[in-house]
Amino acid sequence: MIYTKDLVPILKVCRKTIYHLLRLHYQGGLKELLAIRQRGGIWPWITEQSKEAIASMLANPSTTITSYVELLA
Repeated sequence: MIYTKDLVPILKVCRKTIYHLLRLHYQGGLKELLAIRQRGGIWPWITEQSKEAIASMLANPSTTITSYVELLA
């Protein structure tokens, strides 16, 4: 099991942000997470090409990947 304290150094965000991302995922799934936009002129965390690749990998029924965290391993 992975805890939020374990994700902080991996995702390089605070625990509050991780809780926010989890809430978005529970409310709207992957589509909601991929719709996140950065504010304040900060470069996006993930490119559009990477978003598409992740979405297609997770949509593939034969994949064993079930979460973004597994992609980081």
